[in-house]
Amino acid sequence: MFKRLIVVLVLFGLATFAVVSFRARAPKVEVVAVVTQDLTEVIALSGRVRGVQESLLAPEITGTVRQLLVSEGEAVKQGQKLAELDLARLEAQLAQAQEKVRVAEAQLRVVGRGPLPSQLKEVRSEVEAQKLASTAAVESARQALLEAERGPRSEQILASRAALEDARAEAEQKSREAARLTALLANGAVSQQ
Repeated sequence: MFKRLIVVLVLFGLATFAVVSFRARAPKVEVVAVVTQDLTEVIALSGRVRGVQESLLAPEITGTVRQLLVSEGEAVKQGQKLAELDLARLEAQLAQAQEKVRVAEAQLRVVGRGPLPSQLKEVRSEVEAQKLASTAAVESARQALLEAERGPRSEQILASRAALEDARAEAEQKSREAARLTALLANGAVSQQ
């Protein structure tokens, strides 16, 4: 019986020690009043955002975009006009080609009309002045007079005509391109992709 009493006392001591130890380790809890407020949490991530569907644009002509008609991310429909191009550069190229034609025509008129009377007179007076200086200079001036009286050489006329034809062809090509683009834009042409 004495053993039992010792066992009961040891067990009672251990139980008391366990209760006292547990209370000493129990966490402290702070009680506060409930308040409504916004909770903000920032999460920094890296990655790539993609749309549901991607489309590549391939316009029929090149140029500078004058005006965008839709915003990025906005849904569009097939055939909808997305942007307008600035045609100023194309119009300037056409005007430049037309000016080349006018210059080439003027050059052909100048070459084709022959020497002016004032030019002939100038060459003749030069011949007279050179006669006095030396026989070699006189001969050179006579040759110049003969060439001036003959007028332009056929090679010069052919070269000027070829330049005129080139300028006309370029102007015609630019005019057709401008008309085609104007018609496409008037009809609201867009890429079929």
